[in-house]
Amino acid sequence: MAKFFSEASKTQQHDYKRSNINFLVERIKKRMPVPTVQNGQFGHFDQHMTLQQAMDLQNEAMNMFNQLPAKIRMEFRNDPMEFLGVCNRGNTEDIKRLEKVGILQKKEVSKNETETQKEDTAGKTSGAQ
Repeated sequence: MAKFFSEASKTQQHDYKRSNINFLVERIKKRMPVPTVQNGQFGHFDQHMTLQQAMDLQNEAMNMFNQLPAKIRMEFRNDPMEFLGVCNRGNTEDIKRLEKVGILQKKEVSKNETETQKEDTAGKTSGAQ
């Protein structure tokens, strides 16, 4: 049975940004640094390991992924395998994606490096003729 009230609501809406959990979390995230994962192990492992060692390694990787901020985990659909796939491929699209979410920082090219690259390119083109 539905209940209807004849009086106007006493709820005050002008303070919703101070009490809404979504606004609070966003405000706090702006002040907090993104945690970085320390001592991660990435790469190809040729050593033979026991099942227990493999499971321990998988659990450690899962824990490291879970330490990332929720926004970053959501970018990879909360799937550590998708995250590792993007990290391992390393193509331009994936690098831009990792820069976008804050995992990688854009490399700033100095003026000297740019001039050196131009000279190298000019030298290669003139030498090819």
